[in-house]
Amino acid sequence: MQLFGPASPYLADAAAFRSAVSEPLQLNAELVDAWQGCSADKRTGCGPYFQRGDGPDFEVGFYDRGYHDRRTYNDSVRACADFVYREAVWVLTRARVC
Repeated sequence: MQLFGPASPYLADAAAFRSAVSEPLQLNAELVDAWQGCSADKRTGCGPYFQRGDGPDFEVGFYDRGYHDRRTYNDSVRACADFVYREAVWVLTRARVC
């Protein structure tokens, strides 16, 4: 929660948040891998997720006794930025991003 705290004032503008997060992700592909690992290592019954989908695609959504609010991306950076936004919203407000 402490790490996401500084992001709190920016949650209202999802597009701007995702755009700002995309820049460092594009410069360092290892960050995308790290966020995928973070998603895979979760030990919770519900929350945002980020995983490789079918073929070259990536899937982001919300897991709660099933997969919901799913979006598919063909770009790992865009998918990761969406996941980081959803995770920040979830951690800070417990709201689900659709």
